[in-house]
Amino acid sequence: MTETRSPRILIVDEEEPITHLLSIAVELEGWQARSAADGASAITEVARFEPDIILIDVGLPDVPGTEVVAFLRERGMTTPVVFLTGRSSLEDRLAAFASGGDDFVTKPFGLEEVIDRLHPIVRRLGLAPTSRTVADLVLDDEAGVAWRGDQFLPLTPMEYEMLHALAERPGARLTVGELVRATAVRGIRVPRDFADRILQRMKDLVNGAGRALVHGDDGGWMLATP
Repeated sequence: MTETRSPRILIVDEEEPITHLLSIAVELEGWQARSAADGASAITEVARFEPDIILIDVGLPDVPGTEVVAFLRERGMTTPVVFLTGRSSLEDRLAAFASGGDDFVTKPFGLEEVIDRLHPIVRRLGLAPTSRTVADLVLDDEAGVAWRGDQFLPLTPMEYEMLHALAERPGARLTVGELVRATAVRGIRVPRDFADRILQRMKDLVNGAGRALVHGDDGGWMLATP
């Protein structure tokens, strides 16, 4: 498994009890937490802390959280954002997504609910203990899913296992027989007669989401290294 670092979570809310409790919940997951009480401080902390995920309240005292996120997006920030909001109307949700939010949690919320929203993002970023990354390709063994950057790859279980076998030995050329045996060790039986077709579809999905990473021919299959 690829060695991962601890995810950094920036929590932005003017209510200190909320940032305190969320910080504790985040740190109990083994992640790093830092907090800010307003929009100006949030912008400063984004530059200093370089968070992997931002939790931000919509109703900040100096400027709406949506404007903070829109400002950061305009300057090229791609960090995933989860809004905390006491509003739940369709218009409010659309405004949150339009400003660059990835998700939102409605107040009052439980700490477990917030952490549950963060876990899929952590996995997508390749920062979970079960993550494996090669270039911008992320595989998560716990869920059996993969992404290229922000794009989810709709792989079947057999396709995922073939890709996983390649990701275990990036840069190495493996025969179809070796890949079939590798998947069998993990409890997935890939019929040899269909393996070429499965590999080709997996290759199309992975390479269609970015530069070509999967290469295959009669001599074998390989996942390119960065």
